[in-house]
Amino acid sequence: MGESLQIIAQDLEIPYTTVKTYVKLAPRALKDNQSNI
Repeated sequence: MGESLQIIAQDLEIPYTTVKTYVKLAPRALKDNQSNI
């Protein structure tokens, strides 16, 4: 998990801001998903 978000964005060829948004939303989505089980 030490990779810089900019490197991830370049690897996936998507904008850095998109990666930042995903990273911010991912923990919430995972938490919501677990509470629905």
